[in-house]
Amino acid sequence: MLKLLVFDVDGTLYDLKNHEIPSSCQKAIAQAKQNGLIFVIATGRTHYGLGAALNALNPDYILAVNGAVVADGQGRVLAHHDLTSMQVERINDFCHQTQAGLAWKFLDHCYIYQYPEKN
Repeated sequence: MLKLLVFDVDGTLYDLKNHEIPSSCQKAIAQAKQNGLIFVIATGRTHYGLGAALNALNPDYILAVNGAVVADGQGRVLAHHDLTSMQVERINDFCHQTQAGLAWKFLDHCYIYQYPEKN
């Protein structure tokens, strides 16, 4: 039987108020890993943008970009679900029409657009 320990990040595993992972969480995760559980981080963040505190937990897997990217603990992409060109066009058009900001997360970088454009 496969046993996973899966954590969301912001506001769950990562304390946004104190900008840290509580030491009690760090110890519990380390103990769970010693007991053979597979530790997984699930986040809307990119797999390459976890930050030092989350990387220090040495996750076995990362479910990133709200599940669109699956990476191993070393950040190697194992699977990804991409939008079609038509979906990207529709989202871009919607954001332009509504003057909304937009952040595209790619496998190796992010693109952020703000409205109005800032120089």
